[in-house]
Amino acid sequence: LEALLKRLPEDQHPILRGQILTILGQIYLDQHRNADSEAALEQAVHILEGVRNARGPKDFEALATAYLVRSYIHTQLWRLEEATADLGRARVNYTLAGDLVGVAKADQAMGGLALRRAQPDAAVTLLQHAYDQFVSMGMRSMLPSILDAQAYAQQMLLKFPDELRTTDRFWPLDEKSKDFGFVGDDMRHELTMVRAAALADNGRTAEATALFQQVLDETDAAKEPGLRAEVNKGLA
Repeated sequence: LEALLKRLPEDQHPILRGQILTILGQIYLDQHRNADSEAALEQAVHILEGVRNARGPKDFEALATAYLVRSYIHTQLWRLEEATADLGRARVNYTLAGDLVGVAKADQAMGGLALRRAQPDAAVTLLQHAYDQFVSMGMRSMLPSILDAQAYAQQMLLKFPDELRTTDRFWPLDEKSKDFGFVGDDMRHELTMVRAAALADNGRTAEATALFQQVLDETDAAKEPGLRAEVNKGLA
């Protein structure tokens, strides 16, 4: 992508250039290169807003995606007002583009943002709405991350039986992962930890301890330090 970007004249193919910068911004974010991510996304939004202003509604979807991904870096850096504003812009532009998947992704991100704001009631409502939309469209790969967030919101509300029932929708993973398509190792470890926390919250401590220990045994301390810290906290 970086090589392709260098080959694109700055005054040509602005939509493609904005899309490349958006994807790069997401990759940099995944690599914890926050400054690079923010720079790429600011440039993507600037270019794609210019296309819209200069030529009319050419590509609402590309601009919506740039706003959506920029909201992720704002959320990562706890700029919650900026993240909220970008999610609102993303949802409007996805709607104008007729992109229902994008609208659902924006709703899911709003649910995650509500968790950051310690608003679990709002989070549960938003996440359930996004879940229903993804189910109706057959977007199975999006469901595990929503169930993960839903269980956490229910834990915040002290609704421990609901939390456990939410994890029942993806557990045991070996049996139910086929319902979600491919589940990568990172998400597998995350969901195992969420299941362990739900078991512990419902008094099933021996089962919880075994799952927490399983995650520790399977994860690399250098690659997933945050997850391992959560697991150790759970064990404590």
